[in-house]
Amino acid sequence: MRDPVWSVLLILSPAIFCGSWPASAQSQPQTAKEPTVRQRIESKDSNQVTEAVETIWERLHSSNPQDVKNAANGLDANHWLDDLIAAGHYEDAERLALDAIRTLPSDTRLVEALQGYRMRALLGMGKTNDALGAAKGLFNVCRLQSTANVLARVIECLKATHPGDDALIDRFRAEQMAGAKAEAVGSPWSAVRSQSSVLGSIKVDGSPYEKGIEERKTNGYWSLKGTGNLLLLADKPEQAKPFFEKAYKLAPTNVLAEATESIARCMKAEDGTVGRANAWVLSNRP
Repeated sequence: MRDPVWSVLLILSPAIFCGSWPASAQSQPQTAKEPTVRQRIESKDSNQVTEAVETIWERLHSSNPQDVKNAANGLDANHWLDDLIAAGHYEDAERLALDAIRTLPSDTRLVEALQGYRMRALLGMGKTNDALGAAKGLFNVCRLQSTANVLARVIECLKATHPGDDALIDRFRAEQMAGAKAEAVGSPWSAVRSQSSVLGSIKVDGSPYEKGIEERKTNGYWSLKGTGNLLLLADKPEQAKPFFEKAYKLAPTNVLAEATESIARCMKAEDGTVGRANAWVLSNRP
């Protein structure tokens, strides 16, 4: 039976000629194509990999916003981070993922994916406590639909930091199951919360996100949402709350559901469980 918490939670046709080609039509030697970023990573040549990483980094810091967006998305969509991790280039993968998060924090789906890569890279480096902190940040920021998968990642990191401690894992699962059943009463912010003591005990290093938070000075919807996401990653949901509330008030109709879920994600981060967050979303459905 499925665990309840996971449930909640051109082509050109050849021409035939008689005789030889005219001199002007003779084919010219083709210049070898430059290898793609992914081909460089997959080459397993350290110099090629370094060139690929430098190319990605330069695009992430380009003055052209579209180049930046394409590079950030390419880390996930083009499997660049997957390939770097598979090749054992954990530090490069973690650094690029973090840079992309700080560059494009308003895209929650992408931030969620990038933080997952960070967690994997940190585990690969043997930095289990940092990986656990990254997993908690991932739980805080992730969309509600991703919560079940993210909880599995948290458990993976708990097992890495507390090998053999089955009681801790059991307690974590029990808290998540209990929290998933919690219902909001009255104002969602003042409701009784079912909190996770296990998640609450996990320490998160918020310093990697500080610069990104400080640099975001505008008060438009996307900027507010991005700041809120960075604060969730830094495990500061109380500070994230006013940013999501302002964003909710400014949200255009086409992103109102997303703005509603942002407030729910903040509740989830505060509680370490999904019950109150789910209740908030359900109570605000059209």
